[in-house]
Amino acid sequence: MQVSMHAVEALWSFHPVIEICLAVIMYRRKVHRQYPIFFAYILFQVMQFAILFPIYLSQGVSGSYWFAYWAAAVISWVFGFKIIQEVFFEILRPFPALQGAGGVMFRWVTTTTALSMFLLIAAVPSNSPSAGLLIYAERFARFAQCALILFILMFARFIRVSWRQPSIGIVLGYGSFAGVEIFVFLLYSGRVVDRVVLDLVNAVAYNLTLVVWTAYIAFPAPNPSPGLRTGPNVPVIDAGTV
Repeated sequence: MQVSMHAVEALWSFHPVIEICLAVIMYRRKVHRQYPIFFAYILFQVMQFAILFPIYLSQGVSGSYWFAYWAAAVISWVFGFKIIQEVFFEILRPFPALQGAGGVMFRWVTTTTALSMFLLIAAVPSNSPSAGLLIYAERFARFAQCALILFILMFARFIRVSWRQPSIGIVLGYGSFAGVEIFVFLLYSGRVVDRVVLDLVNAVAYNLTLVVWTAYIAFPAPNPSPGLRTGPNVPVIDAGTV
């Protein structure tokens, strides 16, 4: 148990290291101008670690840590939905004719998933403790984000966007992490795994997500030549470079 907790703490301490490297790469490549919300999210995660980790080391999971953690979590949920929206419209940027219709489709899907999320939260027993309500809200938010990301990936495949573009890498990484988090929480709820395993898997998953993001940003797909095509009449789309 103690060894596992030390492993979680070690993996957690790697987060800001990779995040700072990612932020530097984005800034040097000027990708932060293309994805300002995603760039702000990475910087926020570094700041979150700088606040939460010292509190955790000095006080453990105290009242101060609990408040700071959930305040940061709510902000992260908002960032997540805004990042998904940012990536979607970045994918549509080379298609002015599709931006209107695509925007309507995205808002419709967002409204539907948000409504489903609020209905599920409303179904939670009113006598549940505040921590339990927040945990339910977090899982429902992750589920809604996964649904939106699945929509984006299907739409990107439909318009033949290259899966080597940073736009796709961002949503793939985010969606994979959210999916792992939901799956492990279901195992935890069914008492298949304990809390330490839950934290350990989530820490590993987030580290891998950061590696995926860094790889996509550091090694973007080369710009295709104007005459290169992926189908009879469909050009290869560069949706992730300036």
